[in-house]
Amino acid sequence: MKKFAISFLSRLGGYNPGTLGQFQRDDHEPILKFGLAVLLSALISAFNWSMGTWTLTDGVSFYYRILMTLCLGFFGFVLVAALDSSFLYFADSSDAPWFKKICYGIARALIILLVSAITSQAIIPLLLRPELQAHALHMAEESEKLRRGELENQLKLASKQETANKMMREVEKLEKMMEIIPEDIKKRIDYAKQNWNRYFQSKNRLIASGHTVSQAKAILAEKAARCTRLEKEANENKEAYLQNLRNQLNMAMDAKNRAINKLAETDEIVSMKTSQARIIEETAFNPLSATVLTSLIERDKGVFFKYLLISGFFLVLELLPLILKVIVGRTSIGEKIVIERKINRMWLQSRYLEADNEFKIAQSFGEAASEACLKALGSTEGRAIFSQIFSGYMLAVAPTEAVNKMMQKIERQQYDLDDYMRRFPRWATVIMEAWTRAIKETTMILQHNCHSS
Repeated sequence: MKKFAISFLSRLGGYNPGTLGQFQRDDHEPILKFGLAVLLSALISAFNWSMGTWTLTDGVSFYYRILMTLCLGFFGFVLVAALDSSFLYFADSSDAPWFKKICYGIARALIILLVSAITSQAIIPLLLRPELQAHALHMAEESEKLRRGELENQLKLASKQETANKMMREVEKLEKMMEIIPEDIKKRIDYAKQNWNRYFQSKNRLIASGHTVSQAKAILAEKAARCTRLEKEANENKEAYLQNLRNQLNMAMDAKNRAINKLAETDEIVSMKTSQARIIEETAFNPLSATVLTSLIERDKGVFFKYLLISGFFLVLELLPLILKVIVGRTSIGEKIVIERKINRMWLQSRYLEADNEFKIAQSFGEAASEACLKALGSTEGRAIFSQIFSGYMLAVAPTEAVNKMMQKIERQQYDLDDYMRRFPRWATVIMEAWTRAIKETTMILQHNCHSS
């Protein structure tokens, strides 16, 4: 278990356990400490991803939620472990210019900031839940008031309300006017009543003086006709006035009903749209909403400082390996690896220069030998000597070339043999014995040919 833990921490620190085994144990300590820092950052990242997934998948099935939480938590752990371990190895064992390391570190920090910006939207609301719940309710109320005002202006609800109120006042006014008779009509009615009173007084006096009723009516017939005419005219004027008021009242009642119906329809539309928007806002304005969090941070300085402290705490924990690397610098193992790489690079460069020098020398000798051969071939004696040398060279080289060709063929067949042995393990022993026997026979034939030549 201890060996596994050391191997795991060394990999998180950026090094292969086999590479560390080539150095002294005292040099392993800084690498293991870096591995612990990376492990802590990876666990923090896994926690952020898990909590974010758990919070943002609210409403889905429980088993699917558990599966997504575990998968994305593992992804967050692997992401940070891979990025930090690669950065630590690059910064510790590379002799690249300092600005390249700075660019790599900045890129790593930006990745952390982007990832934290996503996961913090789920972590921070859990820590600021009371404030966010109150602010979400406040934002929903403000939004509803603003939206209702916009809808009322858009649908002209205020003007329709004013029209309905105006028509109601008009109806009330007409109803009151019907209860009060105008003064001129009232005077004419009173005048007609007074004429009838005088008529009856005159009639009673005539009857009292000895006239009969019919005689009295006959004497006062003209006066009675005049009273009837005046009474009829007064009643007609009164009826005409009241009929006019009834017509106006009916028209006003119709207008009032239309205004009230339009007002009711508009109010119903406003209420329907408000209800629809409220359903959406109940989902949008919640403690997990980035809009609510941003608005609360902008309005409340206390929440802003609390947000900075929480975000800074998680950010420092995730940047801990990078911070430690900047403070500690390169380890002794890293120094040794850098020095060894420089030595190897210098050795390869010297070998390259040496090979290049030898090639130039051989090229010069070859050019000189070619010129000498061309001059020698110009004579009959030179051509005869060159022919003898070339024949001897061919006799010496021919067996060697034949052996090289056969060895190349044997090597190709060896690959086929290994493939057959993997495909047919049951016959591996038989195949190997037959191949070994064939190689021995071939070797004996080559040795015999070489001795003969």
